Amino acid sequence: RLLRNRVSAQQARERKKQYVSSLEEQIREQQTHIGLLEKRLEAVEAQNEAL
Repeated sequence: RLLRNRVSAQQARERKKQYVSSLEEQIREQQTHIGLLEKRLEAVEAQNEAL
């Protein structure tokens, strides 16, 4: 039973680690997307100023 408990705990830690890694990857993707949108916004604002 103790061994089963340890294995279960290890599996839970691995799942948590994978979940956190997944969230960190989503953050990186969103930050990249935000950067692209900010550049697009700057271009549109510059275009608007030129009008």
